[in-house]
Amino acid sequence: MLHPATKDVAKLTFDVPREKVLSGADRKEPANAGQIGAMRVRADAIIATAAETVLYESHPVQMGDDRGARVDILNRKTILHVLFGAGGATGLAG
Repeated sequence: MLHPATKDVAKLTFDVPREKVLSGADRKEPANAGQIGAMRVRADAIIATAAETVLYESHPVQMGDDRGARVDILNRKTILHVLFGAGGATGLAG
C-alpha cells in the first residue's frame, strides 16, 4: 500500500489512515550504538498504538519481536512523518 502499482490503487488507498495500517516493522530503523530509550513496543504494533510511547520518549524506542528480543528502533521523526508527513495525515500514497 505504500507503493501502489497503479493510479487507481493509489486513489483507493489515499484516504486510508496510515497510522491504522502501518506497523512499527514497516517503519523501523536499525538500532545503532546511540542512545536508546527504556521504553519498548512490539514490532507488529500498529503506529496508532505505538505513537504515544514513541512520542513520549526523548530517545528512540526499542522494538521487540514476540519473544521480547530487540529488533530495531522507532523514533519521533518517523512517527510524526507517518501521522503528518507527505500525503497528508491519512494518505498511504504519499
